[in-house]
Amino acid sequence: MAAGLRGEMVSTAVNIAPVSPDVMDKVGPYLQLAEQQGAMVAQLAPGGVDAIEVVMVGGLADTDTRILRTAVLKGMLTIATDEPVNYVNADYFARQRGIDVTESKRTATHDYVSMIIVKATCAGTTVDVAAALIGKKNEPRLVSLFGYDLDMMPESHMAFFLHPDRPGTIGKVGSILGDAGINIGSMQVGRDEAGGTAMMGITVDTALSAPLLARIKEEAGMQEAWSVEL
Repeated sequence: MAAGLRGEMVSTAVNIAPVSPDVMDKVGPYLQLAEQQGAMVAQLAPGGVDAIEVVMVGGLADTDTRILRTAVLKGMLTIATDEPVNYVNADYFARQRGIDVTESKRTATHDYVSMIIVKATCAGTTVDVAAALIGKKNEPRLVSLFGYDLDMMPESHMAFFLHPDRPGTIGKVGSILGDAGINIGSMQVGRDEAGGTAMMGITVDTALSAPLLARIKEEAGMQEAWSVEL
């Protein structure tokens, strides 16, 4: 993806600044991750997005990351509109929809060399998704959702649940999905404190239907439930 995009940006794009090979070497590995974060925000937001901030943390803060901001918009708008969105027109479509787009940078990071945080404001609610690449193979990880720590590889079919931190919740989710014939690939739970509120993230082999998601929310006592497709 990065190699092809590099050629497109340098030779044909007229609506965005060209991306030099040196910059693309640094930001290219993050392009798909940034798109995925944008797609997640579009599906987690309760209504249309009013404003979006893309925060580049750590090593990314020292380079030109405008193309990553565009990647976030491309991922978000591909979900939110039927228009063919690409790297050339994503910023235009965001302006056309009245979305306030900002980019900020922060050099200090505690746990990751670089990280992208996407914050979206919608209907008075803030949705934030943080992600990073880890290890020598640059494996993608969702590292935070709504402020809850996770360590989760993005997959095609995912679901997230905000719920009280109490015994038996994980078992109930597993049982409901098992009854529906849906296999859980992985599960992560982050919590603010023992007995407080927790965020559960799961990857599954097939998409969860709206009725099934509603059933999990009701029977497992979830406060919120989201299904996400990438």
